[in-house]
Amino acid sequence: NLRAEGVPYQDIVVTGQTGIDELHRQLRELAPAHLPRATDTPSGLAPRILVTCHRRENRDRLAPLAAALRPLLDSVVITWPRHPNYGEDAPDFPCVNPLSHCDLVACLRAADLVVTDSGGIIEEAAELEKPCLVIRDETERPEALDNGCLLLRRDEDATDAQHAETLRSVITAFLKDPPRRASRGRFGEGDAGVRIAKALRARSWA
Repeated sequence: NLRAEGVPYQDIVVTGQTGIDELHRQLRELAPAHLPRATDTPSGLAPRILVTCHRRENRDRLAPLAAALRPLLDSVVITWPRHPNYGEDAPDFPCVNPLSHCDLVACLRAADLVVTDSGGIIEEAAELEKPCLVIRDETERPEALDNGCLLLRRDEDATDAQHAETLRSVITAFLKDPPRRASRGRFGEGDAGVRIAKALRARSWA
């Protein structure tokens, strides 16, 4: 994109995302107490889903998403942190209180599937090789779409009930037959900060 805008090649430095640096730092510092324990359900050892949905334009997806997930609670451990943006539109679902980044990373590492509308979590899921469903109509991270990630658009003509059924169907399919594992390094190698500092030192600002 930068080349298309006329930016000279020699002025472009590929560094990766600093958020991946922080992810690696958090992973190094995770204490055993932060790691979710295996959980038994009536169906046996339960798979885990991490859900985040915070974008204001996704308010109309909260109810269908909750309806899609509720029937899975007997067989799947679902962690869905409540977000301040919900206000009076909080979903009809047993959400957990907001998580620290450390706790969120622990849940992400333990997850078998990630369902999110967060660009940052898309990147973190890819780095941790987690299959990811993106509940948006578009994403600024197209690199993820061929890397274990599926963009799940909402049909404008679908009712909430129909959209919930579609969501449940795709989520269930992902749990039974996950796509190929995402490959690490797509959004950085954990050294973006070092690369940025090195690039800045190498340039003259006079």
